[in-house]
Amino acid sequence: TISVDSPQMDGSGKRYVYDHWSDGKAQEHSVKVPDADETYTANFKIQYKLSTSIVPEGGGSIDADKPGPWYNAGVVVKLTAAPASKYDFEKWTGDATGSNTTVQVTMSTAKDVTANFKPWPTITIDTKPSGLNVIIEGDEYTTPQTRKWQPGSSHSIGVNSPQGVSGGTRYSYSNWSDGKAQTHDIVVPESDQTYTANFTKQYKLTVSANPSNGGTVTTDASDSWMDENKQVKITAAANANFQFLGWAGDLGGSENPATITMDGAKTIVGNFGETATVTIHTDPEGLKIWVDNTNQLHTAPYSFTALTNTNHTIGTTSPQNETTTSRLVWKSWDDGKTQSHEITVSKTKTSYTATFGRQYKLSTSVSPAEAGTVQASPAGPWYDSDETVDLTAKVKGDYDFEKWTGDASGASTSAQIKMDGSKSVTANFKAWPQITIDTEPAGLKVIVEGNSYKAPQTFQWQPGSEHTISVDSPQMDGSGKRYVYDHWSDGKAQEHSVKVPDADETYTA
Repeated sequence: TISVDSPQMDGSGKRYVYDHWSDGKAQEHSVKVPDADETYTANFKIQYKLSTSIVPEGGGSIDADKPGPWYNAGVVVKLTAAPASKYDFEKWTGDATGSNTTVQVTMSTAKDVTANFKPWPTITIDTKPSGLNVIIEGDEYTTPQTRKWQPGSSHSIGVNSPQGVSGGTRYSYSNWSDGKAQTHDIVVPESDQTYTANFTKQYKLTVSANPSNGGTVTTDASDSWMDENKQVKITAAANANFQFLGWAGDLGGSENPATITMDGAKTIVGNFGETATVTIHTDPEGLKIWVDNTNQLHTAPYSFTALTNTNHTIGTTSPQNETTTSRLVWKSWDDGKTQSHEITVSKTKTSYTATFGRQYKLSTSVSPAEAGTVQASPAGPWYDSDETVDLTAKVKGDYDFEKWTGDASGASTSAQIKMDGSKSVTANFKAWPQITIDTEPAGLKVIVEGNSYKAPQTFQWQPGSEHTISVDSPQMDGSGKRYVYDHWSDGKAQEHSVKVPDADETYTA
């Protein structure tokens, strides 16, 4: 019995496969030995191994047109590469080359062939910040989204804007990382790629006026939504009869215009107060008044605007001179209050009038100055227009009242004057006459009102009064000489009364 094993290996990639015996018998058979020498030859075919592999694993498959992996020498094997889902065939490597999916391998030796596949790239669609929505091929998704798309294919991506609105916060579309339009097509590249829609965080700015008819609050922005950290100028403009008071809400103070930084949603209220214009008059007009500041005088009529229901103090100075002899004196306010008083600004009473009365000056003098005084009733020197003043001349010392001159007349010590203008009055006094009592020769003694004097003696007596004068006689001048009375110059008796005249007079004994 003879036989052979089949196949028989010659290394790892080559083998021999039994074909036939030279005697045409079976692989294992009996031979009957002949009479002469004989050779029995087992004939073998050479076969080579075709090894195939896939890179990467799972990237696809290889289909051979003949079952393998062992092939007779010289056999041509047709291999076809089939990519798996989301893979593309790239090329053959090893004992085959080329980028066609079909290749022929002639089995002249052991062969090792690799089909290389390339996965489709990962396309990531995202937003910044992430978590917003994107539209992919017409459907909306929350980012991030990934897709495996075949290179060269075209797909639509886009976003809605604004997004993520929550209270006073939202996100507004800014741009795509590839610089394309808000909605656009992308052509899938060969490698992984991320497309990011960039959004800007925005905060809402809400402005209003309080009260609504008090004015307007505007910003220098074109919209109420502002990019984060944007600086915005806010301006308050009061309507007629209103005044801007200050800011409330997320802005304080009263700076106008004001600037804020949008680091969050903001609500800002401009507060306005109703105003009224108050006019201060004087009667007559043109006099001085003050409002809140006694050191700052204004000429009436004077108007100021203030918030309603606020208090201000108004007043006037008094007297106010017109000339050196004419002045105006405050009499009353039309609201019945004091010369300086507080008012409450309102829409109902917008005018206040201070009424003044005119006064004239009464100037009095005495001539001569030491002769007396002038008493005025009521006391002056300023009097209301048309007021009646009683004047009395009072004598001092050795004088008699003579007459009034100036704006009064008459010889009575009492006079009455009407102050219908400035007045000047003089009380004229006349000195009592000088009465001289003398002797001839001089130096002798005289007796006046019972008193002895050495002549000459001068007295100031009131005219019309009577006084006694006399002399003793004889009057001695040593032991051998004397003077004997002869007569008085007025021809009267040695002792007699004289009635004082209006003028100076000398009486000589």
